[in-house]
Amino acid sequence: MCAAVWKWVSASREDRVTIEREGELNSVVEHYLSRVPGMSKNPASSEYWCDLVESLLIEQYDRGRYKIAGNGYSPAMGTSPTTNYVFEIEMKFAKKRARTPSAVDVRIGHRGPNSELVPSSCFGRRNQRPKSDDDWAVVVEVL
Repeated sequence: MCAAVWKWVSASREDRVTIEREGELNSVVEHYLSRVPGMSKNPASSEYWCDLVESLLIEQYDRGRYKIAGNGYSPAMGTSPTTNYVFEIEMKFAKKRARTPSAVDVRIGHRGPNSELVPSSCFGRRNQRPKSDDDWAVVVEVL
């Protein structure tokens, strides 16, 4: 995923639009999000996986710190219904152009009353992301 992020970061504004339109970064993020449920301590997170990423947004907070945010889609599995959820992947790099981040924090979906993943549509706006880690259904520090 780092290579895809660095490709986007180093691209011109026009090239970023092309990268986003071609969906290369979307595919990388989709694959990455599909691995996260196995890393989570929340048992409810094992009932979904990522089949589609849309409305992808990359933000650079400061040198070496990036946030990838968007909407994920999980098809129905077992007793879980089809779910649309918001996500954030925050990547921190200790050195400029490092091959691997020094830390990655992944946040997925709104937390329900029983710590379950609640579809974003229940919150009115699909792009509305939780404000604190306590409001996310899944919070995983990867590195």
